[in-house]
Amino acid sequence: MAHSRNHHRSGIVQGHSIILATALVTVSLVKPALAERPDFQAPYACGQVWDASTYEGHGPNPNSIDFIERNQNGVSVGKGQPVLASAAGTVVFDKTWGSGAKEGERWVLIDHGGGWRTHYFHNEDEPDKPRLKVGRRVAQGEIIGRTSNSGTPAVHQHYSQIRNANASAETLASAGWRTVMGNGEGVRIRLDGIDAQTHQGNPDFWGRWNDADAEEIRSHNCSGGAFARWVSGGTNYILRYNPQSGQIRINRLHKSGSDNPQTHAVNWGMNWSTIMPFYASSNNQPHVLLYDFGSGSLAFRRIHVDHAGTTFLKKYKVYAGWTHMVPVYFSGKPHFLSYDSRYGFLNIDRINQTSSGFSAMTKTRIGKGYTHLVPYEEGPRRYVLLYKGGSGKMEVIRLKKATQSGGEVIEVESVWSGNRRKNWSHFALMPRNGKRYMFGYDTADGTAKIWLVRTNGRGLEHVSNLNWSSGYSTITPYSDGGTGHLLVQKIASGATKKLRLKQNATGFKQLMSANWTTGFR
Repeated sequence: MAHSRNHHRSGIVQGHSIILATALVTVSLVKPALAERPDFQAPYACGQVWDASTYEGHGPNPNSIDFIERNQNGVSVGKGQPVLASAAGTVVFDKTWGSGAKEGERWVLIDHGGGWRTHYFHNEDEPDKPRLKVGRRVAQGEIIGRTSNSGTPAVHQHYSQIRNANASAETLASAGWRTVMGNGEGVRIRLDGIDAQTHQGNPDFWGRWNDADAEEIRSHNCSGGAFARWVSGGTNYILRYNPQSGQIRINRLHKSGSDNPQTHAVNWGMNWSTIMPFYASSNNQPHVLLYDFGSGSLAFRRIHVDHAGTTFLKKYKVYAGWTHMVPVYFSGKPHFLSYDSRYGFLNIDRINQTSSGFSAMTKTRIGKGYTHLVPYEEGPRRYVLLYKGGSGKMEVIRLKKATQSGGEVIEVESVWSGNRRKNWSHFALMPRNGKRYMFGYDTADGTAKIWLVRTNGRGLEHVSNLNWSSGYSTITPYSDGGTGHLLVQKIASGATKKLRLKQNATGFKQLMSANWTTGFR
């Protein structure tokens, strides 16, 4: 099977308690018409490979899968890692059981329409933080929790795909765990259009958590993915990261053709969830900020002048759970926005002169559920386009410097809002002929569109519709000679293209097509 590879692992003990598979639903409702199964993706981060396992008595049946992330030594490393919605949908259940057999165990259920639901069990219930609100729309790839061991000894994700689920959110809210789990039929897991080997009808793949032959499944849940990019000496560079091996590679992008030589390769370790490029305020030297969602580790590195390496500067422990980090600049000084889509927190911090530390400028809230933050500049003005993939809501905010009694701060002002199509997975900002254009892409079906970015933060104006193939996981925009380009790649196959935005912004001219190494994002 294309997405299954076996490696020798050891030392993991199966810790999932056996669940009765005979649970019955105690309510009777009219069944919805069963729709085609959504394009489900793995419930963990893009590019990561997790082990899959099931066993006799697994609930609601052995079609459910327990996913566990392990390093090259077989040690479990998934604690605190994001749990991602495997398709767009609506939250119908989020509860930590307070007593009985499931005491302390957190469950999240998402309804995808047409009778299809997904289950995510053993999430971490964070102290003093609200759960997901029932009725909230979530996008594919949106973070809905953290991997943990609530209600079970071993850290892992219990994941189920359910069809013919018909109990309402109101019914589930007051039901016992057997009723919640037993609503609908657990079916064989299908991710990225591929059926898992591990399933109810194949006992050969049962109980293999600590077995060398455990099925391994790579995640293509890649909404919003882009390579870190910077410009040095008029030349564009990208940094690619493999979250499973920890390896990074730096490539120089030539103006055209397939010659994009590698200038550096090294290992930074696994589980960095964000790699954000920025330029030092003192000398415009490229740097990167690295962040781990699960632990809150944040580190600064300087890119060597010759792009043949990096230098570690400093590491910090900060808030664990930022879902986005993006750079912005004020008067040539680098800042970064940190946003938590689950709770709506937004921080703006200024990076110091040594590019190895930071200080707070603003702490505020802008609402939950934004899946994309796209900063852009218009003269002295700084804007950020916000988008919720679950609902299609789009908003533009303006960032303004101000002085308060405690010193300089940055204020956040909403200047425009509207609604767009749901479930855009990527946005890319590109220049052409002195104007700014926004490219939108849906990795699930290949839908693509180009908009003109209106002045004064007044949103987007439609320019053209495009028909792309599905499955691109990274969409990296860059400017070459003042003209917008895209470097696009499919993480599964490594298929990579370099594209230039056409004169009238009605499409792209292909400059390069090649197959790069898989697994990098």
